[in-house]
Amino acid sequence: VVSQVPERGSVRVVAPPDTYFGPVIETPESRYDPLEPLPPPQGLLDARPALGKVIICHVLRVPNWLCPLEFSPCLKMYYYEELKSIGLVLTTDQALLYDTSRANCLSMRKTCESGALSDLVKCQSTDNELVLELQPRVVMPAGRTFQFLVQGYNARKPIAAAALNRWHFMTRKADSERTTLDEKASIPGINLIDPILVKSIVPQGTKVMTIENYVTITLVLAAPVDPRATLRISHPMVFRRTASAAFQGALVTTGGSFPRQVNKTISLNLIELVAIEETIPANEDLQITLAMSNPELSPSRAENYWSFQTSSTASGQKQILSAHYNASGFKIFG
Repeated sequence: VVSQVPERGSVRVVAPPDTYFGPVIETPESRYDPLEPLPPPQGLLDARPALGKVIICHVLRVPNWLCPLEFSPCLKMYYYEELKSIGLVLTTDQALLYDTSRANCLSMRKTCESGALSDLVKCQSTDNELVLELQPRVVMPAGRTFQFLVQGYNARKPIAAAALNRWHFMTRKADSERTTLDEKASIPGINLIDPILVKSIVPQGTKVMTIENYVTITLVLAAPVDPRATLRISHPMVFRRTASAAFQGALVTTGGSFPRQVNKTISLNLIELVAIEETIPANEDLQITLAMSNPELSPSRAENYWSFQTSSTASGQKQILSAHYNASGFKIFG
């Protein structure tokens, strides 16, 4: 931040078209059910709010968060502490104001460090525009780095036109005109890759401690993967095959429209399937069955996720073409 943003001032962010800022949009088909062992289809993020609808979002902390905000009670506290430091004796009224300012300052600092950031920074979005508004008694000092997280979705398709794949950031005053303080326009956006639709993750057994379990995954790619084509799968570590499991047959099998000749590599919870000569097709069901073992307890939702990624070396260098990095896994019960 170059110039200080006053209380009730704001940060405005305009993202590339079709970007969405806000909580996960659940539909009847994609809604997560904690009592249902099978996860819903995942990866098609076509749902969007109606154009012009205001969405309430939430500012989240980045890892190793250090509060970048300042608070007017703290500024008052500093003033009275400076008077005391040069030997001045505070009047009764000043001492009362100092104590009140200090208590409010410490409370707001605690909120910034570990409480609800929405009490300090209001977050809302409309279409591809995000606005963060500082609440009363909250300021953003000049020269501070303000890093934050907001949930949302990338555009549904890669943005081909470079002129559209741009971000625009600005800070604004609190006046009725929302006068711009500083701005940075035409910041290049990231190059998006296509999503992978995870149609289903279906285990044969959903009971805990099932030592020999076969799990079938059905995927649909949005873009074909030319040879040498690789599909990389990662599943929760607790479902890795145990040493006591005695599976009959292959530990990894493929079906549907998956290429016939595939090199298969397993390392703990990582599986790589490499098609040397054939293209992994798009818009067709690809089935992979894995030999796994169920643990004693189902992992938490935050830990129970799978990732899928395709890449190709057809151009001479490895190029990631599509991915789904946070697909909910199946659940097990006693």
